[in-house]
Amino acid sequence: MLGRAGMLNKIWRGSRLLRVSVCLLLIGSTAAGAVFYLRHKPSRVFDAAWDVVNTHYYDRTFNGYDWVKVGQTFRAKLPWWDSRGFDTAEVINSMLRLLESSHLDYQTPAQAEFAIGSEPGADLIFPDSMEMAGLSVIGPRHMKAPIITQIETDSYLYKQGVRVGDHILIGIHKDENGEDVISYYVTKIDGRKFEVKVNKSQMARGDDAPYIENRRIVFGNFDAASFVKLNALRTDPANADLTVFYRPSGIITTLGGAATDEGLSVIDVQKDSVADREGIEIGSFLRGMTSLPRQDGEDGIALTIQLPNGEERKFEAKVPISYIEGWQPYHRSAEKVGATLVIRFDKFNDENVDWVGMQLKQQNSGAVIFDLRNNSGGTVKAMQRFLGYFLPAGTTIMEQRGATETEMIKVSDGNAALSGSLAVLVGPASASAAEVSAAALQAYGRATIVGRKTSGDVLMARAYRLPNGGLIQVPEAALRDPKGRDLEGSGLTPDITVWKTLATIREGRDLPLEAALAVVTGAQAPPVKVPPAEAPGAAAARP
Repeated sequence: MLGRAGMLNKIWRGSRLLRVSVCLLLIGSTAAGAVFYLRHKPSRVFDAAWDVVNTHYYDRTFNGYDWVKVGQTFRAKLPWWDSRGFDTAEVINSMLRLLESSHLDYQTPAQAEFAIGSEPGADLIFPDSMEMAGLSVIGPRHMKAPIITQIETDSYLYKQGVRVGDHILIGIHKDENGEDVISYYVTKIDGRKFEVKVNKSQMARGDDAPYIENRRIVFGNFDAASFVKLNALRTDPANADLTVFYRPSGIITTLGGAATDEGLSVIDVQKDSVADREGIEIGSFLRGMTSLPRQDGEDGIALTIQLPNGEERKFEAKVPISYIEGWQPYHRSAEKVGATLVIRFDKFNDENVDWVGMQLKQQNSGAVIFDLRNNSGGTVKAMQRFLGYFLPAGTTIMEQRGATETEMIKVSDGNAALSGSLAVLVGPASASAAEVSAAALQAYGRATIVGRKTSGDVLMARAYRLPNGGLIQVPEAALRDPKGRDLEGSGLTPDITVWKTLATIREGRDLPLEAALAVVTGAQAPPVKVPPAEAPGAAAARP
């Protein structure tokens, strides 16, 4: 009798049909694999992403970089094969980060479907915010790093390889011995990054606090007081076109953007949550986050939080897996507080604008408060229709400045403007269309803006599909409000700055909402509360 192997061998030799079928199967599998590889080939995806930015990005200076050279440098970093696309995504996003722009992001095919679902379009990815363990956290605002325009050839930085055209950030911190150390964070024109650390005592020390001279901001003294004054000068809109001259290092730079807080910052705390019990204050920073193994059918997370006073807290919490992944559903609500209608919606789209119009009509309220503190923006069309409820048709909302042309965006026709008292709540998670809407209402004196400074993520963007099914969102225009203010990177400053404290949260109070209610009803407003990161003298230059 034949063994099993012999029987199979006999069948194989005697079955021409079987051999042909197997060959066709192998050929088909090989062809399918080739098609998959060609579609997802890292260089093909990268080239498509680079070309979209090269064609559509609004800033044709590309933040001072040679975009062709940048593309060549990062293309050389691509993996040969990347089945999930994550390594390719990291290379692409590392390249995009050189432009230091909001509304600029690449998502893998899986991430793209998760992020935008059935709503491909603009303004759907930013800002980067999460809720977990009773905390609401948001990423730092985007900033423009200063570009070196002049450098002395005998200076210390020149000897370390720093050149004209490099982007540079300057920070000061303590080493393990408690001594001050100056760090220069340098990004070369080809995307390479390095850090130069210098012991403060080894550097020539300037005796002058920051001051303005010959259209330059000059400073040379590295101490806390000088950094506070430098930050105030840099963030003053009147100094937007000035350069910065750091005397000891012999470099002159463009002004760059405002200093930004490092890491994810806490913008809200839920009452009776784990974060509440741990005493986490608004203005704290998330310094570490680790997923924990599932226990009792629930996922967990370990957090490290740095309080505003520098103290560090570590704790664990059980959270839904959706929060660990950074996803949260959009919310909307409408309720009466006394005679005032309070409306919250977290996305500017046609459905929400229609719903807002229905609430305004059905509630028949004279005073209205819009809570846009968690509104991440949306489409321009929806914003035009929303503002049509409060401003006359044809009113200019903003100036849209693209790479080659400028267009005035106006209120849409068809909505009767309402005349009741109006206030708008904003905060660090308010972005894009939410910021522009609040700015337009503020510019025309139509509403009082209450809360905290907005995110400064204000660019006109469009999402493009790439050959692998991934998505790249690219800003195609910058926006200015009716007062000529450019909100990108700086955000909108409220008329009344009020923020929550942990003590008032535990009391079940919402101070920004209380202030807005006082405005629309004519009552006495509560005392102004300024978060640590926005208090005068609290900001320090950080990379």
